[in-house]
Parts: sequence; structure tokens; C-alpha cells
Amino acid sequence: MTSSRGQGGLGCTTTALTLAGALARTSATVAFLGTDDPNGLHRILNTPQSGQWHDLLPDLPGPGTLRGMVLAPGAPDAPALLADAARRHDTVVLDAGTVFQLRHLAAHADAAVVLTDLDPTVWGSTEVLDRRPDWVQMWDWLNKRYLTARARAQARGAHSQLLRFLDETFETYVWDRASDDNPDVYDADDPADTAAWWDDFQPDSDPDSDGEDDEDDEDEPLPEDLDAELLDIWRQDFLTFLAPEGATRHPGTWAAVAAVWVDHNRNLDLPGSTVDEALTVEVLREAAPIAVARWGEQTWQEHHPRWAAADARTRKDSVTSWQHLIEETIQPGDPAATVRFLLAHLSEPADIPIALAIAHVDNALDNEQHHLAALRDVLRSEGIPALTVLPDLHDHPARGESLQFLTQPSDREAAAANRLAVVAADLLASRARR
Repeated sequence: MTSSRGQGGLGCTTTALTLAGALARTSATVAFLGTDDPNGLHRILNTPQSGQWHDLLPDLPGPGTLRGMVLAPGAPDAPALLADAARRHDTVVLDAGTVFQLRHLAAHADAAVVLTDLDPTVWGSTEVLDRRPDWVQMWDWLNKRYLTARARAQARGAHSQLLRFLDETFETYVWDRASDDNPDVYDADDPADTAAWWDDFQPDSDPDSDGEDDEDDEDEPLPEDLDAELLDIWRQDFLTFLAPEGATRHPGTWAAVAAVWVDHNRNLDLPGSTVDEALTVEVLREAAPIAVARWGEQTWQEHHPRWAAADARTRKDSVTSWQHLIEETIQPGDPAATVRFLLAHLSEPADIPIALAIAHVDNALDNEQHHLAALRDVLRSEGIPALTVLPDLHDHPARGESLQFLTQPSDREAAAANRLAVVAADLLASRARR
């Protein structure tokens, strides 16, 4: 298992473990070899020493079925260990990874699965079919315009930018405190933790920028089960905790910001405040001619007053429940052009059969099997016998840094793993026939 250009971040380790688990579930004896850097495999595999075999998940389906070894990238005996593993097991899965890991060992393999990343523009164009009612489309559009306008307004001065930073970090604080009841924002006794938290504040050096990226930066609503009095207590705790460091780091703005932040944050989502009202009027004034042209005068007149009167949570929730009516379809591009792109970004391992695996594929492309079949035909003519696609698999940190996902994969993971196992088996069979 390696990457197309020796690059990292494609999920070679996760995919290699997924393949090893799928093969082991067939009762084949499987060896998994990988390097500790930067994946932390010692911790993931619970293997205390490099260069030694360890049973991984003895219940899958029995001791010795899946064994693992961690190798140092420059281990001089790595080829010998790899050959020994091949003699002792039905299949060896090598997490060759990137150029600075074990990719040099790929030449010793009988076949390779090469991960490459997805560039949607190469596969074709995406068409969006929005079947939501007109008023929902309009509300969604107004929400985005409002968020962009608010971000621009808040970026006009140092005080506003610091207020915005406190608003954003308080959202995270509330969710964290609701889960662990820890009143501290960070570890104030740890200078590195303190610096890391405050360094997230990046004032906008260009207050006149167009803020195109801001419309996707939606606020996360606070937990609904927290009453207003408790939130006020937490706001004060939050501000009190930050005060000493805030005054030190922002001597010119902290006192003025701290004096108004609690009231400002409390009223943030309430319609009718002076700032919100003025901003809403401005957004509606600029949006009116565009909205009327797109959705018609009647939709505008009936529904923009309801949007103006709603608070932020209502505006967002009213749109969210209709998301299932947005459909995206991929209109496939020319298979030959797609293959030319894939080959131009492919550094193949030495003379062994390979399968290309497109990583992090969403459902839209995964469902375009007729397009994938056309690509497979062109790839075969170029000497690459197999192509498969992989969804976003759960990486090991997301699963509690545990290998249990190999024994109890989700339906989607199991389907991807089994499909990958079939591809690997076909590659090995074709090698054996040579």
C-alpha cells in the first residue's frame, strides 16, 4: 500500500489496516508491516518493540491470523523480515506509505495498491439539483449574505475583531464545559497551552477584504438544554478566566471589549437589537432586487419579513431540515483525459501489477459505476489492471486509537474493505500466472 507520488495524507495506513482486516476475516493468515513515524503504530498496534511480531486482535478469527510488526524506515534487515513474513503467512500487507517511510520496499512486493487523491474537476462537472421550496432557497441565500455582511462589519476594527473571537471561542467553551464541567478555558499553568489558545486570534489585516470565505463559517448553535441564567454564569466565568492574559496581550482593547462582551454575546442571536436590526435592513435592501428576479415578487413579499423577524437558530434550523432535497450528480468527463491526468500524477513501484485506488470518494462518484467501468477499460490499455474507489474510512484516532474497527466494521467500511480485498487477490493471482 503506497501513494501515487510518495505523498502523505491519503490514508495509506488506515487503508492497509482495513485491507489486512478484510483478508484476516476470511481466515487467511495475514502479516501487517508498517513504520511508526509519523503514524504512531506502536500505540495503535500496542506493540512495545520494533522488529518483533505481535498478535493483533487474537479473536479475528483466532491467534496468529493477523500479526503485526513495526519497522524502522531505515532498518537494514527490512527486506529479510519481509521475505520471512511472506514464508510464514498467506498474505503480507506492507504499509509502504510515503517516500520517507517504507516505499523503497515496494519493489519486493508481488503487487501494489496505489492510493491517489480525487480532483473533482478531472472526473467531470457537478450538477446541483435544488428541489427545495423557493422560500427555503431564499432563506438559505439570505442566511449566507447575512453571515458575510456580519463578518465584514465585525472586521472593521480591532474591538470588533476581538469581540468576534470571544464569541467563537465561547461556543467551543460551552460545548466542552457541558460535556466535562471543566470551568477552565485552557491550562493556565502551561505556557504552551496558553500561547496556543491565544495565538488562534488572527486579526484581519485587510478590513476591506471581500470576505468570500465567510459565508461558510456559520456559528454553531449553543446546546438547547442550557438555560439563560446558567449561560450568563458561564459567560462571566469565561471572561474572568481570560482577563489577566487578555489584558496583557491586548492592552489597548481588552478593557473596552470586556466591559461590553457579556451583553453583546447574550444578544448575539436575538432579533431586534440595534446592531442586528441595522444589519438585517442593509442585507434586505441589497438582496431585494436579486431575490425578486430569482424567486419572484410574491415569494419575496411573503417570506422576507418572516426571515427578518427570526433569530439565528430559527433561520438556520428552518433551512437544515430541507437539505435532503439538494441532489448533486457528476456528469462524467472524457475517460481518456481522466486517465492521462491519473498517469501524469503516478510514480509507479517497480515492475509489479498495480491497482489504482481513489481515496476519499463521496457517494456521488462511488455510484457512477458506468463511468468507472469506462476508466478501467482505458487504464487496462495503459497496463494498469485494476481501479477501485474508497470512501472516507474512519482513521484510527477517530476510532479511539483502537483496532476494533477491523472486527466490527460499519457496513460502508466492510463493503470498501471487501472490494479492496478482491482487487488485491486478483492482482496476486495475475502475478502468480506470469
